[in-house]
Amino acid sequence: MDPRYKKLAVAIVPQPREVPLPPFDHDTLQALFSEIGRDFPYQTFEYIFDRRGARFSNAENDFVELRPAQLQVSARMDGQDLLTADMAASKVSRILQTAIDKLGIPGFLQCAVQVVAVVPIPDSSPDAKAFLADRLMGGVNVGALGDDYFGSTVRLRRLNDDPPEQDSLTVEPFFQDTSFIFLNHEMTRTAGGRPLTDVDQIDTWVGEAFDFVDRPVMQLLDEQGD
Repeated sequence: MDPRYKKLAVAIVPQPREVPLPPFDHDTLQALFSEIGRDFPYQTFEYIFDRRGARFSNAENDFVELRPAQLQVSARMDGQDLLTADMAASKVSRILQTAIDKLGIPGFLQCAVQVVAVVPIPDSSPDAKAFLADRLMGGVNVGALGDDYFGSTVRLRRLNDDPPEQDSLTVEPFFQDTSFIFLNHEMTRTAGGRPLTDVDQIDTWVGEAFDFVDRPVMQLLDEQGD
């Protein structure tokens, strides 16, 4: 099995400069829209959260959202211009670095990474619902709940206290086409004793997220498919 990536999203929580958080400067947000748009054009610009921040967007899963409490970039990977994992990571990193520099953000306290993909089922008669119910859910009998119920979502989690980390993997049928499995992998990383200042660290975490899907997740699905 090989993943077909649909989206990479990264969100960071900036180190507070003041409390309460001041809004971003409107002229700076407009300038960012123009600067980012030179390499990554976005169709729309709008102020958000009572004009405290801004959102640049092309589609629901292809946007940049800048607000004092969080910076987020969502890069669609399966659109008209297909993005590889390296291309998506580079896009997100460059946009975040540009925003951090122009907005004068000294560091960030937390980072969340999301990787979304679909995986084709290799069976001759592929059925993601049956695959999950029979192989990942251990053949759990849900018939007592009614004829319309079926085994669907499997969620696996990893928690670590030191350093503080949270990972999750959601596996379910891709309901738009149930010959595919839908994967949603999320990671949360928190700064330790001092704020993080290096965007290279984000690149490392994004690489780990893609590697996790490419290797152990595919191994898990391959083993269940045997």
